[in-house]
Amino acid sequence: MKILLCGSHGRMGRLLMSLASHYGCEVVGEINRGSNFGTELARASDMCLDFSSPEGLAELCIAAAEHGTRIVSGTTGLSDEQKRRLALSAQNIPILHAANFSIGVHILNKLVRIAAGSLPTSFDIEIIEKHHSQKKDAPSGTAMTLLKNIQAERQCEEIFGRHGECKRNAGELCLHSVRGGDMVGEHEVLFAGQGETLEFVHRATSREIFARGALLAAQKFVKINEPGLYNLDDIL
Repeated sequence: MKILLCGSHGRMGRLLMSLASHYGCEVVGEINRGSNFGTELARASDMCLDFSSPEGLAELCIAAAEHGTRIVSGTTGLSDEQKRRLALSAQNIPILHAANFSIGVHILNKLVRIAAGSLPTSFDIEIIEKHHSQKKDAPSGTAMTLLKNIQAERQCEEIFGRHGECKRNAGELCLHSVRGGDMVGEHEVLFAGQGETLEFVHRATSREIFARGALLAAQKFVKINEPGLYNLDDIL
């Protein structure tokens, strides 16, 4: 499988470069800030694998749609307009977008959705995510995906952090973001009831899990030809 790697100079990009051959992938081109791909590279590749920036992904969507090149992307922190651009491009090409390519996080989302739909609404829910000090977006894309899965099962209004007098309101879900050191990533979902608490926690100790998960997803997604905006549930 031949891939164009968008964001190859970043930490994830470098990991993908080092692991690609183990998954039968050949990097035939690199796209970074200020560069794009033309017809020749598009013809030489099976897909674009993107871990760049929201701005980079928005530009990539336009070029990929023009050349009919599918995209697998793990870029997070997208604005509403950039999400619109993603959905618009998906009308013409297959796009797989995931906030987190960890297989463990994929299962975490399934378990959290089951819990949200099965537990009484009297259980309070909190999401706590922790990342390294240089992460740009907060809450993390993974935390927002967890929130989306919970809201698919029950009505709850999200708030972000607490300060001052803040007695909990009914139907409230709070997201907490911690930034510090070199933490790769940790996500905890807390279901707190009267007399019992249920906790789901995923801890990433190496960024390799995200690169390996993305390459595994790319192996499966290369078989998808129908335009559309896909997620991991569609292929795993």
